[in-house]
Amino acid sequence: MNRLAPDDFKDYVSDLKIDGLRGRYWQAPALSKRASARTLVAVYGHHSSLERNLGLAQYLRRFGRVLIPDLPGFGGMDSFYETGRLPTLDNYADYLKAFLDAELDKDKPVVLVGFSLGFLIATRFLQRHPAYRERVSSAVSVAGFVKHDCLKFDPGRRCFYLTVANTVRTKLGAAVFRRLLLNRWVLRRFYARTYSARHKFAGRSPADRERFLKMEVGLWHLNDSRTWAFTAKEMLTCDLTGKRLKLPLFHLDVAGDQFLDAATNLANLKRIYNKVEVLNVESSAHAPSVIASAEEIEAIMPDDMADVVRRSFKG
Repeated sequence: MNRLAPDDFKDYVSDLKIDGLRGRYWQAPALSKRASARTLVAVYGHHSSLERNLGLAQYLRRFGRVLIPDLPGFGGMDSFYETGRLPTLDNYADYLKAFLDAELDKDKPVVLVGFSLGFLIATRFLQRHPAYRERVSSAVSVAGFVKHDCLKFDPGRRCFYLTVANTVRTKLGAAVFRRLLLNRWVLRRFYARTYSARHKFAGRSPADRERFLKMEVGLWHLNDSRTWAFTAKEMLTCDLTGKRLKLPLFHLDVAGDQFLDAATNLANLKRIYNKVEVLNVESSAHAPSVIASAEEIEAIMPDDMADVVRRSFKG
């Protein structure tokens, strides 16, 4: 099986500069000539980076050319704060448009693949920039959502998360957060026990746990804390259901998702997209592990994923 090695992954990373923001993006051709006419743009989720999506990049190349931009404030990219803007969904949507304007072939269709927060950004992008609806054949959601009421948090937990987000998104709050909670000793000792992380580590070997933890510690030090907090607040309060899109959606529903209520989420997705097809992903967590290989991702994806991609390009 043709597969990228980590060194090859780095060979496809390029510098990026958009609206005064410096970062990186990953682009690579399809693994086969047959798939080379297709372009997939992946928008990753909350608290992520290009390196965290190595397995995703490996997997998607089987279906077409792949583009994955870093997001402002994540993956080591400059944050919106550095240019006097807030990391709102609207600003991320406009950033995605600027990236696609620069990188997409004008005469070829594209499929947007959004993961969690990335799907929120992709949906808002399509709502704010209607001209792109003719160029985007369809959207693919992996554990994506469009309204906060599908989040499976009781009122107490939701209030706690909002309080943390509203505190850490301030300069003082972010400084205290980084000094007290993001030092390596605290992260290594306590991070794997948190509600959002323990599903990633459950059932893993000591060696895998150590690798996952090393990646997570690196992400917490690499990503901008204020951006992490502000986007967490955006996810906890979002509602994009007010504007419909005449676009088909392939929604990959994660069986073991600890965050999303499937029925409520599906109803919300249907309030935006005119056609929603649901496919089941057999995973015990909201998202794949931080260093999942292409084979690990393939194991949890639907068996007919190749057919889904082909149909998605037909619109």
